[in-house]
Amino acid sequence: METIVDLANFIKSNNSHTLLEMQSMLKKRLGAGFKVNKLDHDSEYEGRLCISFSSQEPGTSEVKKYANGLVFEYPSGKVLSIPNQRITSFPSKTQISDNFLFYDIINGSTVTLYWYGGWRISTTNGIDMGGVSWIGNKTYGCLLYEIAEKCGIKNIYNDSRLDRNCSYTCILYAREYHLISQLPDKLYFISAHNCASVNNGNTVVNLPIPAGLPMQIPREFKMRKGGMNKTEYVNMQIRSSTKMFLRNGSLNLGYIIRSGNNGDCYMLESDLMRVIKRMTHEMPRDRDMRVNADNRLLYIALRAFLNPLYKDLYLKLNPSAGELYIKFASFVNSLLSKILLILMQNSLPKIIYDETPLSMDMIALEISHKMTECGASSNKSIDIIKDSLLSPDKLPIYFKYLSAHENN
Repeated sequence: METIVDLANFIKSNNSHTLLEMQSMLKKRLGAGFKVNKLDHDSEYEGRLCISFSSQEPGTSEVKKYANGLVFEYPSGKVLSIPNQRITSFPSKTQISDNFLFYDIINGSTVTLYWYGGWRISTTNGIDMGGVSWIGNKTYGCLLYEIAEKCGIKNIYNDSRLDRNCSYTCILYAREYHLISQLPDKLYFISAHNCASVNNGNTVVNLPIPAGLPMQIPREFKMRKGGMNKTEYVNMQIRSSTKMFLRNGSLNLGYIIRSGNNGDCYMLESDLMRVIKRMTHEMPRDRDMRVNADNRLLYIALRAFLNPLYKDLYLKLNPSAGELYIKFASFVNSLLSKILLILMQNSLPKIIYDETPLSMDMIALEISHKMTECGASSNKSIDIIKDSLLSPDKLPIYFKYLSAHENN
């Protein structure tokens, strides 16, 4: 079974190729499920490579186990960043024993700090993410610095406890990025690995987190005597998490389950966590919907607003979205007024497409044409027409307009 050293030696022994060619060679060598990203340097023969494995399949080799954003230098083959091992789904029907350690899932970003002429940030699919933004203008690098400072680390990029021969994986949670107001901004170190040791031919060993750096404390379950066992109790919690959150605000996103220092890591997501991922993590496949750092928050909130299953839940998770909801409601009401005026005409004006920015009049006219094709008229109930305007299928055209007029 392939080790990280084997992969490093393969890169080193084939370093006469371009970085692009090496990317292709690695994809072929690693096979299905693996993703290889590259970051070019000054020459097409120099750069960095990032390897990840997308499947929930358990790690049957060292490479597959740590293919969660493994970063190599090219052409040297040097290992730069070893992330926390991949987290797989908890095997069904497994009985939970006292040997497992439970940690609350935090809906944050997993980032790895590694030294490359300075402390760099890698992610599952990103090689140098310090200057990249997810939502708004604040970059991962800036966010990590600010949250670390809140957690008592004066300057994380100049902290003497961090060894330049090692890489350190953290869970970073920031309300402005991850959109759950009930959780405080937080940083937890979850793993450390000595990359220099691996470059000397050794296997990966999980190192202790340096003393004084923030770490997440395992959860303890207080079980009642004669009650349900731990397996039943945990499964009951994660199945009813959405209902409990809406009822009393208690937040349970599920658990990361670890077995021993170098053992496997499993994820047991609650139903609430799965809903949150659908609301906030999934981005559109339609390339015309150009979601970026500047409009991502708008997209997430608009999608929730138009979905009756998510509308109230998202607002409860992120009350600051209330201002956007008011804006969306005003937009829909204005659109409704325009559509009613159009439907009162004997014949609808023709739709003329041009290169000018999409206008509300154009949206109203386009929707009116579709409504008349379905037999709609101004005599139809206003509530019925308004309900059709609040349908999830309106997301693409609304987003296109609102993102273009966001500052108006």
